[in-house]
Amino acid sequence: MTFRNSYITFLFILGISLQNLTAQDNWMMQWQGIQQTYINPAYTSEKSWEISAASTALDFQLGNLNAGDFIEKNTAGVNIISLNRLASAIDGKSDLMATGQFNTIDVVHRIGSITFSAGHGINYEFATSLNPTLIDILANGNASYIGKTVELGMPASASVYQKFYLGAAIKTGPVNIGVRAAYLNGWHHMHTEKLSSQLTTGAEYYELTIANDIEIYNAGIFEYRGIDDIETIKGINDYRSLFTANHGMAFDLGLELKLSDNSGIFVSAQNLGSIKWADRAQKLTNNTTTTLKGIDIEKVIDGEEDASIEDTILSVFSLKQENLEFSQKVAARYNAGGYFSLAGTTFSALFNFKDLSNIQKASVHLQASRPVLSWLDLGVNYQWRSDAAFNLGVMAKTEFGPVVLFGVCNNAWSLLNPSRLDGLSGRVGAYVGF
Repeated sequence: MTFRNSYITFLFILGISLQNLTAQDNWMMQWQGIQQTYINPAYTSEKSWEISAASTALDFQLGNLNAGDFIEKNTAGVNIISLNRLASAIDGKSDLMATGQFNTIDVVHRIGSITFSAGHGINYEFATSLNPTLIDILANGNASYIGKTVELGMPASASVYQKFYLGAAIKTGPVNIGVRAAYLNGWHHMHTEKLSSQLTTGAEYYELTIANDIEIYNAGIFEYRGIDDIETIKGINDYRSLFTANHGMAFDLGLELKLSDNSGIFVSAQNLGSIKWADRAQKLTNNTTTTLKGIDIEKVIDGEEDASIEDTILSVFSLKQENLEFSQKVAARYNAGGYFSLAGTTFSALFNFKDLSNIQKASVHLQASRPVLSWLDLGVNYQWRSDAAFNLGVMAKTEFGPVVLFGVCNNAWSLLNPSRLDGLSGRVGAYVGF
């Protein structure tokens, strides 16, 4: 396995994660119906039964970046990722976060003042902080860093797990209180507890000194048997079995206060829990400092250096493998919001805070919707993030008897101008109520 192939393998692992961690955020679903349970476990149904199947959501965010910063056309007119442009565009707060959910089924049943809920879904989580120096060296080599010490680490985390939940919400006057408990079964996970690799390029003889402090926890993202023997999972959806030995629990809590028939406020905390990873669980470490004489990293990446040098570099990044069970928190979310109706239009606002491994994100959401036909509601929404102040979206809901279809896209404005795309959030699904 060459140094170049190691780099390709890393990108492949990252790409697999991004491909499958197409995300979830549910703060946009403020209409009446079962979709409200996605952000507020205190939701109480007005119907006896509500059933939803195959609802899916995504939330993908680029921090302080947009597609136009790193996408360019090559000589053939094909859009490609430019590592040079990406390295120049990244600042100290540039990151990538993706969370997602595929709800196979959700059921709500009301008995008197108590609304019971149950369901199953598959959750995806991914986060990384982008390192411009690493990307620049991969693109151009280390010549511009002679006489300097730079950090090459790029921390990341990724998880795929399924959730089975049971919940109940009780209506007591103007107050609704809800709680949900979920069993979590983990499929794939990786996170970096430590990922520091400091590179010093000597000013006189161009020797490289690499000081590593690396600690990676992995359970099924890849199989590590040696630096030249890394096998990625054939497909993130190629699961060995429906259930694994990775078990966990999580809880959702919610409180809603009805101010009137047409207004209310609520707070909720979701996904408070963790998974103990035991199936194919590994701890990978490297705490070494090595000096290499007269090496140009760009030539090594391009395959122009002697193979023995490649082998030496591979040994620098070799990891000590230890089979070890470990626990890791899942992505928690905290919500606070309110709504009111005026002249047939429903207005709502929501504050959302998401805590995923090494990255935290806060956002504010405003939305308005109203019926335009007897069977059709339309709406618009606005999202503010500290790293992206303008995100305009649309939503639609149709009702045909007891059947409701809905769709929400948070960043529809950017879809009209893909070069400005810095994230994408949305949910589509259907439910039946009777």
